[in-house]
Amino acid sequence: MSKRLFKQCLEIAKKNIHKCTETNNHFSFIIQDNKIIAWGFNRRGRVHKKLGYNWYSNIHSEVDAFKRAKRLLDASNHWYIINIRLNNLLQPMLSQPCSCCCNFLSFLGCTKAIYSTEQSFNKIKL
Repeated sequence: MSKRLFKQCLEIAKKNIHKCTETNNHFSFIIQDNKIIAWGFNRRGRVHKKLGYNWYSNIHSEVDAFKRAKRLLDASNHWYIINIRLNNLLQPMLSQPCSCCCNFLSFLGCTKAIYSTEQSFNKIKL
């Protein structure tokens, strides 16, 4: 992953923070061929219990991003996700995907998750 791509995701998140209906300002970006295919954010809504989420859960940014990207992804090519969470001062915070989102993404063929921390970013293989 290039730093340019991470910086581009960070700028999109900062410009769209007003869309978040939750307090954690969490964004996810689906990346394929070193391009942003789609992005999503935490928002109010209902998710399926079959995915392992609680009945009272809101839509996680990873699920929202995949719903927007699923028709745009090339199934024969690898893809991954970048997660960014911002505080109210627009500074990056820890945004490691929850276990349900990791399972969801892995099942769909996502190869890794790169996520923001307070200092930099980390990644996990899925």
